[in-house]
Amino acid sequence: MNGQGRALLERATSVSHRPMLKRANEYLRVIERYAAILSDGSASSRAIVCVIALAILFGRVPRTFLRPEFWAEDALLYNDAYNFGWTSVFLPLAGYSNLYGRIVANIAVDFPPISWPWFGTYGANLAALLVVYMATSPRFDMPYRGLAAIAIVAAPASRQNILGALANAQWVLPLGLIVVLFSRGSKNWFVRVAEVAFTALASLQGPMGCFLMPMFAYRAYTASAEERVRTAILFAVVAAGSLIQIGFVAANMGVFGLIAPEPYDPLLWITMPIRWFEGIKLDDLIGHGGFAAIIVIIGAGFTAYYCVQKPDRFLKITLVLFAAMVLYSGMFKYRNHLVFDSNDRYVYAGSISFFWFICLIAASHERLRYVAVGILALCLFTSVTRRVYEGRPYPEVPWSQAYTQVGHGPVTIPVAPVYPPWAIQLLR
Repeated sequence: MNGQGRALLERATSVSHRPMLKRANEYLRVIERYAAILSDGSASSRAIVCVIALAILFGRVPRTFLRPEFWAEDALLYNDAYNFGWTSVFLPLAGYSNLYGRIVANIAVDFPPISWPWFGTYGANLAALLVVYMATSPRFDMPYRGLAAIAIVAAPASRQNILGALANAQWVLPLGLIVVLFSRGSKNWFVRVAEVAFTALASLQGPMGCFLMPMFAYRAYTASAEERVRTAILFAVVAAGSLIQIGFVAANMGVFGLIAPEPYDPLLWITMPIRWFEGIKLDDLIGHGGFAAIIVIIGAGFTAYYCVQKPDRFLKITLVLFAAMVLYSGMFKYRNHLVFDSNDRYVYAGSISFFWFICLIAASHERLRYVAVGILALCLFTSVTRRVYEGRPYPEVPWSQAYTQVGHGPVTIPVAPVYPPWAIQLLR
């Protein structure tokens, strides 16, 4: 082809693609504009985000809202609440404190037994919606906080055995600690008290607060004079909760040795972060072999580079460290039997953290902003549609029939899942 023909071909190709690119750019700008509107912190936008989050929770497994059942460790919460009363709030669950779950269970057992699983399911979803609402606050220094809030119930790995199970609220509430950590102080005394109360509750709901204690310490150390008292109080609360959790773990080390030794691929220690992005099927595309290891190493390099870039350096570092500590502590706990596609609760924090991380990057790059926000919105849509009507096994005998055994104990009532066997064991 001569030079003139090549020039004509390039011109024709450019003209044919120009309307398509222009239209795509318009769509991306519209998406970014609505994402910004949902993130403005107004009462109406915060309400809309919470309604969207509730719709996502309902859409995943409608039957858990309409016919709630107990799930796994929830049975233990109700065991202790029924058998020991409010003194059960001082007991560990799986080796650490689960304060929020125990409070809900103790409230529930004062009501008719048929209503017990309703308290558990709705209590768990209420915890998720609370963190969603907190993440929409204009005091939270997160760009595109509307998308970030929706990600809590929609991002990769947000499976129904995490969202909707009372004991597993321990994986969701610590995200609220990150929100508190990176929120500006309020002059409203009620907000201040509520903030401290939530910090105490979340610090005693699972061990994740221990991972954030150094970040609270750094925040208190570097705070301005105006914020010094607030950040010092929050650090003291998190530190106290962390020490209690460490004490529980030290006294219950036996629960961390329940997995029989079985061989596994050591490469999983490198490739497991791929699961943070399973909602967009990245794990299906590249697997968890040598190629995945290369991708993770390259991704780690880019992540480290963006972590040290301003603005929001401390927030980005916190998100990455929190995700890594949750993931690798879980892998260490199950180090005798590591399986790539199991224990998704340990990758939930990473899924949310890296979604928030990308929100930060999108806001700081003017040229990439519209494309990045469009990709984030697409990721949420893909993850949600992938998990609509997500199944969860139910017990062979539904609670609507089994509850009649309550009060005729001692009795053992099996709950889901069947394996390993879970049950509510009532002494009276």
